[in-house]
This record gives sequence, structure tokens and C-alpha cells, in this order.
Amino acid sequence: MNLADSLYPALESALAHRDSAAQLLLAQVPFLGEPAAVALVRALVAQRPDLSLNASALSQWCAPAREAAIAHVLSKPRGRNRIESMLALEALLPREHHVEALEGILDGTAPEYDSHSGPVSYLSLHEAFVRTLDVALKERWIAFRTDKFRNAPLATEMESRNAVHHWPSDAITRCWNAVQSRTSPIGVLPSESIHIFRSLPSHLLDEALAILRERASLDERRFLFAFFPTDKLTDEEREDTVAVPWNPYTREDDRTFADHLDCVRHHFSRVSSALKSRLIERARRLPEPYDRHCALAHIVRVVDAHERARITHELAELTISEAFWPTGEDRFEFFDAPTLARIVSHPAMRKRPSVLTGFITEALHREPHEQDAIIEAALDNIVALALDDRDRRRRDAIAEATIDGVVWWVPVEDITEPLCAASPWFARRSNAEIPRWIATHAHAL
Repeated sequence: MNLADSLYPALESALAHRDSAAQLLLAQVPFLGEPAAVALVRALVAQRPDLSLNASALSQWCAPAREAAIAHVLSKPRGRNRIESMLALEALLPREHHVEALEGILDGTAPEYDSHSGPVSYLSLHEAFVRTLDVALKERWIAFRTDKFRNAPLATEMESRNAVHHWPSDAITRCWNAVQSRTSPIGVLPSESIHIFRSLPSHLLDEALAILRERASLDERRFLFAFFPTDKLTDEEREDTVAVPWNPYTREDDRTFADHLDCVRHHFSRVSSALKSRLIERARRLPEPYDRHCALAHIVRVVDAHERARITHELAELTISEAFWPTGEDRFEFFDAPTLARIVSHPAMRKRPSVLTGFITEALHREPHEQDAIIEAALDNIVALALDDRDRRRRDAIAEATIDGVVWWVPVEDITEPLCAASPWFARRSNAEIPRWIATHAHAL
């Protein structure tokens, strides 16, 4: 049986549902010839005007298909959907429409936060778009957010500048002066200063360090040093900052310890092997799998090869037994191909399609022979997820996957994620036969 035949039931199942069919069809556009890609994009946006399009996907398309998608976004009537669709284009949005999109943020047409059907934040969408704007428009957005959160204007301005990577020299000087003016009566820098440390020039960092070394308590230094560039600290300061969570009231708490490792991970490469060993041993003793998983994942990249092999084995077992990956990583290069293949082939991955998707995406960064080993191992789970979803014709929101006799309820849109993620591999292995076959099903919408 060839690849297309083995995938056919899963593809047929995904294409039977309008929403998942649209996402699967979009994922094939990069692998079609130019006329077919343009025809598919035009058919999709005609049948699904509300279709979600984003810069990450469009950047992989041929220019005519990309232009057809952008033209569709710009043809939308004024309102929230038009503005949010424009924001999602990021740098692909024509420059003459930048002001309109930004105004949609400033006047609330595209809100930063939406509580309808559960709390949802769109701040990351706004930030990604603003990063693509010119200096004057960036400053308008920063001023808007600073005024919006006027109870903490200095912290908000610095957070916003960090988010959009915009720190001109005059802003650094002004914010640093404001930070200094808010020092405590004994001269200790305020907590807001953490937002500017990594943007300060070397001479101002030295000034900040001198203040902290002279006036701050040990716990205050531990907190603020966690956000300093690691090469500015002495070996002793770096060791203490990494070794001890700064808050004396929660430093023995397991979750605090795991979070602390995330906060100081940029210091790990410069601490002693003895300290790394102590941190690893404490991480291994954490009773909750989630905390143990987070802590080990934060430190796996900076240990020697022998210890890394042990930790990656432990992380693989935790990933399988708990069916999650808790730290928001987007790369898993510390897992070798056989370990990834073992993880993605385990039935537990059907509980969390988004985790399976992350590992498939990692495989696509590897050499072709490793891609083959990992994604072939995942095929049974990819197919099973789609087939377990056959009852979605009568369940609009959820589908079931049975693992070891236990029924797990999985959102429909998640079930298509692994199929979409594996589309580049399907295209390579089938010489684009599978994308062409999927594209013939645009009528499924």
C-alpha cells in the first residue's frame, strides 16, 4: 500500500468537516503549481470569506497566490474581521494600509482582550503587527498602551517597547532617568527596572550594578540580577542568583522552583557543573510530573552529553505518561530521531494533538532520513485521530479518541493540526501527489 492509500481514510475524514477541510486545503497551497495554487486560494476565499490567513502561512506561497489572499483581505468590509485579518498579515500588509490597521487597534475595533465565550487575549497579534511598522507608528501604539494603563505608565511603556523591539536611544535615556527617580528612600532600584536592563548600554548597566551592589539587600539583588545580561555578573553573583529563588516566602515551593529555572535559564551556561547537578537532583525529586517536566526541560540544553542523555530519556517518559509538553517550546533538538519516533508513535499522543503537532514540526527541521523515521512513526496516530473523529458529523464541537479504554474529548480543529503539520512531508514523499489530490476536494467547503 502506498502512502496515499494509507492516508486516504484520514484525509477523507478530515475533508468531511467544513472547518478542518479549509485548514487542510490551505496547508497544500505551497506544494501546488502556480495556476493550481491561485485557483485553490480563490476558491477557498470565495467559499469561506471568514477564512483565517496569516503571514506565516502566506510567506510560503507563490507570489500570485499570496497576492490573491491579500486582495481578499483588503476587499473585506470595514469592521473587526477586516482589521484583525489585516493585522495577521504583519509585514505582508501593503504599507498604505498600515495606518488603517493601527487605527483599528487604537479605536477598539480590534480589541486587545475579548471575554466573549471565555477570556481571549489578542495582544500577541497586535504586537507582531506593530513590530513591522515604521518608527512613528510604533511610537503611537506605545503611547496608546501607556495611556491605557496609566496606573503603571513607566512599566507599561517599557514592557511595550520590549514587545515590539523598539528602544531608540532617547527612550532608553528617558526611561532610565524615570527608573532612577523612582528609587526607594534608601536608593534601591524599583522592580520596574527589570524591563529595561537588557536594553541598557554597557555604561548604564554598570551604573545600575553599582547601585544594586551598594544598596540592595541579598534577596533584592537575586530578583533583579535574574534579569541582567549574564556577562555583567560576577561568578559568585551568577551562582547565587541561579541557586536560590529570590522570594524567601515561596522559594521552597515546587512550582516556584520550576518557574525560577525558566527565569534564570540565560545564566545556565555560565554556572558551575556542581550547581547544575544540584538543580537537576532537586528537579528529579519534584513530586508533581508537571513541575518535574518543566524544571528538567529548562535545564536540558546546558548539561554535558551524558547528563543530557539521562534527562532526555526522563523527558520522553514524562511526555508519554502525562501526554503533554508543558513549557511552550517550539524546538526539541535535544531529542534524537529514535526518541522522537518513540514518542510520536505512542497511542498517548492521541490525547494531545497539539503536542503531536509540535513534534512533527520539529521533524521537519531534520535531515530527510530523520524526517522519514519520525513522521512514519507518527502516521498511525495521525490516521487514528482522524478516524476516531468520524462522529463529528453529529458533534459540532468535539470528537472522541479512545486510549487504553478511556475516552478523551478532543476539539475538532486540533485533530486536523497533525495532518496540516505533516503536509510538507506528504508532498515530498508523494512528489506532490497527495497535495494535488487534496486540492481537488475544495468543493468539500
